[in-house]
Amino acid sequence: MTHRADRLETRLADAGVDALLVTHLVNVGWLTGFTGSNGLAIVGPDRRTFVSDFRYVSQAADELTDFTFHQGSRDL
Repeated sequence: MTHRADRLETRLADAGVDALLVTHLVNVGWLTGFTGSNGLAIVGPDRRTFVSDFRYVSQAADELTDFTFHQGSRDL
């Protein structure tokens, strides 16, 4: 999924956008490759952050190759 995040980051820079918060699970999955049911992603220059709750720590480690995982609350 790296190429998708790369393309998005380029488009954001071209548009002068500092970062994009992706919350719709279909879009989160498309962008990151994550298949769980709770998560969000933040993409910006030199920033690829994924946030989900404690239930997805090991799944995120397996599925996310280009995003830094942060554990958040269950209600994102």
